[in-house]
Amino acid sequence: MYRNSGFCLVYSFYTFHFMKFMHSHYQMTIQLNIKILICIKI
Repeated sequence: MYRNSGFCLVYSFYTFHFMKFMHSHYQMTIQLNIKILICIKI
């Protein structure tokens, strides 16, 4: 199994590119930033 940090990094990477594709939704971008901050804290 992958470590949580590794999975979180990959998840954030793909989520970031998806949000770049859907960049018209600012609230989703804020949620993405919160997820990344949570990933960094863990």
